[in-house]
Amino acid sequence: MEFQPVTFIRKNSSRLANKSFLDLDGKPLCYYATKVMSDLYDEGYTNKPILYSSKDYYSSLDSFKKLHYIFHKRDKSLDGPVNFNDLMSSFLSDKNIKIDSDYIVFFCATSPFMKKETIIAMINKIKSGEYDSSFTGIPIRNFCWYEGKTLNYDLNEEIPWTQKLTPIIQEVSSLYIFKNNLFEETGRRIGYKPYIKLIDPIEGHDIDYGHEYVLAKKMMEE
Repeated sequence: MEFQPVTFIRKNSSRLANKSFLDLDGKPLCYYATKVMSDLYDEGYTNKPILYSSKDYYSSLDSFKKLHYIFHKRDKSLDGPVNFNDLMSSFLSDKNIKIDSDYIVFFCATSPFMKKETIIAMINKIKSGEYDSSFTGIPIRNFCWYEGKTLNYDLNEEIPWTQKLTPIIQEVSSLYIFKNNLFEETGRRIGYKPYIKLIDPIEGHDIDYGHEYVLAKKMMEE
């Protein structure tokens, strides 16, 4: 059973300009997630990670020169406002890419705090045969509502301690592991029996907006 890491990186981004290459503690933001995947490859957990982008922005960066990765060029049209499914469909159908794995490990290049141990745990759960996919989630133990109704407590009963509430799981896009043919056949990146790896908000921190970048810089200083 083999696992192929891949991420999609683009220079331009609509919500936060050049976010993948913003400086974070002296290195571009996309370095940190790629470093974790490079380490997993070194230790034999995955194949060499693939960076799928319209241009090789990486080989000239000193921080990337010690990392193990493969750059594959994609069409520039995919740098526009396209969704995950468009990018993954292009990646899996690209005849220039040879994928020798049963599973895709999609990692988000703008999630700099993902831990290697988290990904290993997810891989091992799939290897056990008990689960067909995995994704990261953040448990929310607070009073939650949806469409005007409470989700995890009853207004007609005694208000519970928040730590006793049934947590609502927020899916976060830091990491997904799924079978190649699952996506090709259904367009899904979560299977029918997923393992949800719970992480804390720091590890799941993804950078899409300016305030999230500012917060990441503060976290790096601590």
